[in-house]
Amino acid sequence: MDYTDFEKSLIAIFYRLLPIKGDISVSKIDFQNGRSYLVGVGMLGDESDPIKVVFSIPRKGGESYFIICDGDGSELSREIAGLQKHNEEIARLFLHHTIPTENAYVKNAGWSGYLISLPNVTWTDFPRSANLQEREVKFWLAMPISDADRQIKIELGVDALMEKYQNEGRQLFTFNRPA
Repeated sequence: MDYTDFEKSLIAIFYRLLPIKGDISVSKIDFQNGRSYLVGVGMLGDESDPIKVVFSIPRKGGESYFIICDGDGSELSREIAGLQKHNEEIARLFLHHTIPTENAYVKNAGWSGYLISLPNVTWTDFPRSANLQEREVKFWLAMPISDADRQIKIELGVDALMEKYQNEGRQLFTFNRPA
């Protein structure tokens, strides 16, 4: 697959910012409306601790969504591409938005959607944005969220939810766990 200079720059920034081992594989995710989105998957852990980063490559927008977790990279690629599609075709996603999912893999793991957050929630040195090929890209972390956690966010606010995660010692990397 040939990449534009912008796409190459975005892939390179993930290499620079995260300890990715090996290659980043890029897949094209096709949607029913005929549009497709590119998603990159890189391995941060190893076979004994298979933590991956899955990130979107924006077509026209200035946002890139990513998740860092031990979930199935191919399943999560469609989810991250879906967030990018939503942002570019339906409505922009911003800090603390919650986005539901209908993906059976995600639901079977106990999650009902994603909370859009800042990258440094998981990776402290990850910048909020970067200028790539004269295009500013903002980075957003997609955190899996359960129905119960979404209720906490709605009733008590996002600070209460983040405090709950901190008190639990929640590892944002762990995808297949009781939500």
